Amino acid sequence: MSQTLATIILILTVCIIGLAFNNPVFACECHKRNDFEQEFSFSKAVFVGKVVEINKSKPDAIVTFKVEKMWKGVKSETMVVRTNNQGKACGYIFSQGERYLVYAYDEGMLRTSICTRTAEVKSAADDLKELSKKKEL
Repeated sequence: MSQTLATIILILTVCIIGLAFNNPVFACECHKRNDFEQEFSFSKAVFVGKVVEINKSKPDAIVTFKVEKMWKGVKSETMVVRTNNQGKACGYIFSQGERYLVYAYDEGMLRTSICTRTAEVKSAADDLKELSKKKEL
């Protein structure tokens, strides 16, 4: 009986410790994904760029792109876009040196997330085809 009681106390102790150090985790929840025209209209900037720098600070990763093509936004050789860098909070994970089609919205600064149509160029053929019908800046 004493071994059973010791086991129960151990299990309860582990549970209490687990609850004490429990941090809330908020999973990403994207609403319905926009079609191309909606996303283009909603976006403040739309461009193709190569990632030249990633600052993985918290709460945002700050990503600098060398712009190759731009359809919307401030025409510039480089663009800086922020994305959430806290676990499962909808942040887009960019890789240094890769090329992306970026749809950025404005919340006081340019931002993007996995809830936009942002994608690696090699996966964005349909959007790039639609963009070819629009005038580049």
